[in-house]
Amino acid sequence: MMKLYLQMFGGGGSKSSTKGGKAKARKKAPKTAPRRASDTNDLAELTQYMQDKYSVSVRGVEKVPFEIVQRAAQGYEDLNAEYNHEIVMTEINGDENGKHTYASASRYRHYIQFNPDMFSSVEKVRESYANDVKSGFHPAGTTYENIMDHEIAHVLAGRLYAKAYRPGSAEYYRALDGRTLEKNIVSEACRNAKKAAKQAGIARRLTNDELIAQISRYATTNRSETIAEAVADYKANGERANLLSVEIHKILKREMEK
Repeated sequence: MMKLYLQMFGGGGSKSSTKGGKAKARKKAPKTAPRRASDTNDLAELTQYMQDKYSVSVRGVEKVPFEIVQRAAQGYEDLNAEYNHEIVMTEINGDENGKHTYASASRYRHYIQFNPDMFSSVEKVRESYANDVKSGFHPAGTTYENIMDHEIAHVLAGRLYAKAYRPGSAEYYRALDGRTLEKNIVSEACRNAKKAAKQAGIARRLTNDELIAQISRYATTNRSETIAEAVADYKANGERANLLSVEIHKILKREMEK
């Protein structure tokens, strides 16, 4: 289970007049089916849209402001398109209940989940996350809107294991438990970042841990969190993101396109 923490510390229908003076009811325009998650107007419509288009169920998020749930769904669409439409997600739910946890995800079961208490209002989560960014706990330039991008990155990592190993096999679970692929990706990205820094004339050679710490403090937790924080960083900042985040993004794109 991957978790993203906050830092510990009226009226009736209108009518139009006809030439003869009789009132004629205005016809309603046919409802247009949403083409993206951002086109949906309420939770019921979003739930139906995600089920119909991606077979992703949405449940238990009634206490989370709709715009936040909608942003998570849109984040999935954006990242899925960015990574070759290979991110298989099963569910968005509201089951997380950790006291200091914004949200969580499962690389094994491929879902993301909100903590409704942490997302009780847009203002609350915006202020809390902004303080975390200010302290360096989460990447510079990210906002509360990138929290679920971080979680979706864990689901993305789970998909890499399903591509590299036979799901359900002992080898598959050993690799997942040991974070084998995340370790390999981060190691390769660190080598690439050091090479790019040298070519740019940066004299001081940083260790892998120092490079990771430049993304955020939370990125140093383990290599799974390094990748999730890097994806959130890149989603928020693009090519202006931390150098290591950019290198991790490049490797993820390569691997998802295989």
